Amino acid sequence: MAGTGDLEVLRICRYLRSRVSVSPHSVITYGSHLATHMALGLLFLGGGRYTLSTTPEAVAALIIAFYPQFPTHSNDNRYHLQAFRHLYILATEPRIVLPRDIDSGDLCYVHLKVIFLDTEYYQNQYYTVRAPCLLPQLSLLKEVRVEDGRYWSIVFERNRNWDKLVNMLNNVSCLNVKHKAGHLSYSEDPNGYKSLIAQNLSSNDFNSWTISPEIIYGFSSDPKIVQMVRYFLNLTGDKIDNPDQITVTRQYAQILFNSIVHDKVFLLPLWMPIIKTLSNLPQPPNSFYCWQLKLFIESASTTVCSKEKPNDRSKLIPILFASSIEMTCDSMIQNWEREGMSVKLCWDSTNIQNTETELIKSAYSTLLDIPHKSKIPEFAFTDPHLLYEYTKRLFLSWETISKICS
Repeated sequence: MAGTGDLEVLRICRYLRSRVSVSPHSVITYGSHLATHMALGLLFLGGGRYTLSTTPEAVAALIIAFYPQFPTHSNDNRYHLQAFRHLYILATEPRIVLPRDIDSGDLCYVHLKVIFLDTEYYQNQYYTVRAPCLLPQLSLLKEVRVEDGRYWSIVFERNRNWDKLVNMLNNVSCLNVKHKAGHLSYSEDPNGYKSLIAQNLSSNDFNSWTISPEIIYGFSSDPKIVQMVRYFLNLTGDKIDNPDQITVTRQYAQILFNSIVHDKVFLLPLWMPIIKTLSNLPQPPNSFYCWQLKLFIESASTTVCSKEKPNDRSKLIPILFASSIEMTCDSMIQNWEREGMSVKLCWDSTNIQNTETELIKSAYSTLLDIPHKSKIPEFAFTDPHLLYEYTKRLFLSWETISKICS
C-alpha cells in the first residue's frame, strides 16, 4: 500500500485521526496519532512516486523506524527515539511507471503485463495492471511489457534491455508510448466507442475518395492534426463554391487521412508543397518540385525492402496517389507538346525565349529525363538507328527514347 494513495486506507486513517479524547486515561495517546500520521505519510510516499523495498537492509530500517513501543506523550523517549522514525527513508525506492503519449506529450493510461520470475513455489505467474502504477520489487520480475490494444507494444526483458527500465524508474522518467491509428486515449474515449468507426476505416480493404473532416477527429487528438483540419479542410466564405478550392481540399483530406491511418504523419510536410504544385498547374513547376514529383512516383512503384526479404508493410507513398500524380504529369506534358514543346526545342540553346517558355523547357527536360545534347555524338543525329542505339545506352525510359528519336 505504500505510495499507492488507496482511498479505502485513507478513509480508515481519517477515521482513526478523528478519535480525539481529553480523558487522561484514554487509550488514544500521542503514539496513536503518531502511528496514524506515519501511515498517512507512507500511503502517499513521495507523492505516489515511491514505495518500500523488501531487501534485508530495507526491512531492518523499517523495524527501527516502526518499533511498536510508541510513546504515550511527546516527551516520552524511554523506548522510542524521535529521530528513528525518519529511518524509513532508507527503505524507499522509486518504482512508478508514468506513460506519456509521445505525440501530444500528455500523460495517459496504458495496460501493462507484469511477468514474475519462476521459483520453486510458483511458475508462469503474471498479472495485468493499468499504468500509472507502482511495480513490484524488480528482483522478482522477469519481464514488463506494454500490452494494450490502443498502443504499440514495448517490452522490457531481463538480460536484454532491463537497464533501460531501471534507469527510467530511478530517474522517475516517463515511458513514451505511441497510440495506434484509429484509437484515442482512455481519457478521451474510455469505452472505445469513438474508435470503432476509425478502426473500420483504417482497414486495408478501405479506399478513401471523399473524406469528411469530422471523421479525422476520431483518429487522432494531436493538436497539429486538429489545427490542420480546422484551417485547411474547413471551407468558409467564397471558398465553398470554388470548384478548384474544393478539389484541393479533397486532396488534402485524402492525404491527411492516409497519413494518420498508416502512421505516416511525418510525410505531411512533404505532401503539402506537392499538392500546392499540382494545384498551381498549368504553371510550370521549377526543377526542385519536378524532382519531388518524380521521387514520389518512383517511391510508390518500388518496395522499401528487397525482393529477397518481402514483407507486408505498406509503402510510404500510396499507389493510388502516385498514379494520380503520374497522370497529372503526363497530361501536363501532353499539353506542352500540343503547344509546340519538343526535345529539339529543349536542345536549342541559341533561341532564348521568354521566361515562361524557358521554365516549361526546364520542367519538360526534368520530368522526361532528357539528357544534354552533348552526351549524344552529332553524327548520330543523321541516322535514326544510331540515334536509337546511343540513347538506349543512357538507360532512359522508352517514352523518352521515342520522343528523342521521333
